[in-house]
Amino acid sequence: MIDELQLATFIQKCKHLKYKFGGVYAADNFPLNLKVNTFIIVNSDKATQIGTHWLLLCNRNGKYLFADPLGLNITYYHHVCDRLSFADIEITEIIKTPLQKIGSNLCGLYCIYIAHYVFANECTLVPYISEQQLLRFVTHFM
Repeated sequence: MIDELQLATFIQKCKHLKYKFGGVYAADNFPLNLKVNTFIIVNSDKATQIGTHWLLLCNRNGKYLFADPLGLNITYYHHVCDRLSFADIEITEIIKTPLQKIGSNLCGLYCIYIAHYVFANECTLVPYISEQQLLRFVTHFM
């Protein structure tokens, strides 16, 4: 799995996303008030845990959006839901498109792809992209 420094480095090289990026966080310490038209990448684990899976949380035009590259619902991620409940944040849009295969370690790169698509388009239907295409996509803006 790609770590938080690698994710931040990839995003800072993308002219479309670097000014919308709010950081990489654990499930129990991400900011509860995202600026409009920004996104963060959140690990499914708490800060005291090893870290297993990257997720995307966006504030697009004042609406909160959640995406999991595996296509699972936000309720599957208890630590993230617990954190969101503190601020009474309502996720109004959930991207349910399963992009990542089980066993793949490219969840962070898929989050970057989803964020790129979310801010380039108004719909939440993210087209499928294979791992090979994803790697080409990421190296394209590096």
